[in-house]
Amino acid sequence: MSIIVSDFELYQNWGYRMDATPLLYILQPKDALASVETWLIFVLFAVMIALTWLYYYVFRKTMLLITEKVNKAGIFTALMFLLITGLMIIPIRGGFGIAPMNTGKVYFSKNSFSNHAAVNVVWNVINSLVYKKNTEKTYQFFEAKQANEVFAELNRQSVNRQYVLQKKDPNIVIIILESFSSKVLESVGGQWPVAKNLNKL
Repeated sequence: MSIIVSDFELYQNWGYRMDATPLLYILQPKDALASVETWLIFVLFAVMIALTWLYYYVFRKTMLLITEKVNKAGIFTALMFLLITGLMIIPIRGGFGIAPMNTGKVYFSKNSFSNHAAVNVVWNVINSLVYKKNTEKTYQFFEAKQANEVFAELNRQSVNRQYVLQKKDPNIVIIILESFSSKVLESVGGQWPVAKNLNKL
């Protein structure tokens, strides 16, 4: 329930469904909550309690009453239940294909919000945790000396060059911005005219 409620607030700030990213800040809760209003924390906590109580209430009024009326099953029913439970791995995985289930399989619209709404956020968090473990694996294919020799050969400069510009020493400025948003540049469709000088460039 905490994942679902947290996703309510995080989505409108991040623009994508919640994944394992918040866990990166679990050791620095003060830094993580620095940009969150105190009243919002209480509101989200109250929503989580309310939804938990609502789900429990519906469960007691519907599913619990139904299960109490179910007759005791025999050995055949128990075996069928185990078989069907095992077969559920197939739809959970997404079929018999090489690639298992991923978020791309639920994308159906040109509208990003519609595609994001189709993503199960609890599954998305667990999937990103599994994927994160896979990305942490490192593989060394070459010894350091051999790897340096390969890179040196790739970066080897040839004397004969083919120029594609008219000037031999052109005045070119390359600007690389880390984590810079296009929303602050009007020239690329931005909403807020904040970086005016950079927009002139």
